Amino acid sequence: MNILKKRQRKWLFLPLILLFAIACEKVVFEPVEIPNEDLSFAVDIQPILSSNCVSCHPPTKGLDLNPGAAYEALVPEYAEPADSVDPAGSKLYLKLTGASHNPKTSDVDKQYILTWIEQGVPE
Repeated sequence: MNILKKRQRKWLFLPLILLFAIACEKVVFEPVEIPNEDLSFAVDIQPILSSNCVSCHPPTKGLDLNPGAAYEALVPEYAEPADSVDPAGSKLYLKLTGASHNPKTSDVDKQYILTWIEQGVPE
């Protein structure tokens, strides 16, 4: 009887393990056309950060994504001009599309940030 209960308990954890494995998957999104070819951090990227990221990344938590501080906080630590060769491999883009950050930004926002990285992270 005791052995049967132990086997049943093992099966209870299987759905949790599968759920965790699915949640850790990197989500790929459909590319969106960006209307403005020359992106600016202040005009195009900062509004995305202000509306989606600042609430979880205030200055008190070490990564200040508020206007006036965000560019210096991200460049070159999370994105740099050299990332334009492989923008999808930049630390910023990998974080943005990872399981913990993916639902916080839209596909359009992700595409703007990817395009900004492709353009060499202009200020």
